[in-house]
Amino acid sequence: MTAHAAGHHGVFRLDSGTATRVAGRYQDTMGVTVTGPSTFLASGHPAPADPETRSPHLGLIRSTDAGRTWQKLSVEDETDFPAFQ
Repeated sequence: MTAHAAGHHGVFRLDSGTATRVAGRYQDTMGVTVTGPSTFLASGHPAPADPETRSPHLGLIRSTDAGRTWQKLSVEDETDFPAFQ
């Protein structure tokens, strides 16, 4: 089993004490929850250098490949969710 950590500078895969950035993404990935195998829900802010940046808010996003890619689900441009409960 592989562990993941998400924070203000991206999502990291943790293997044998080594943290490796997933997919070279630097987005502020906060308020993360795991909803299934390799499936995450998150919110936050895009990386400043992200060419797709249109808003300072990601809204609700989902990854089904352990953070390599993300799909926008809702409220993009409107808000970010700092915590899921």
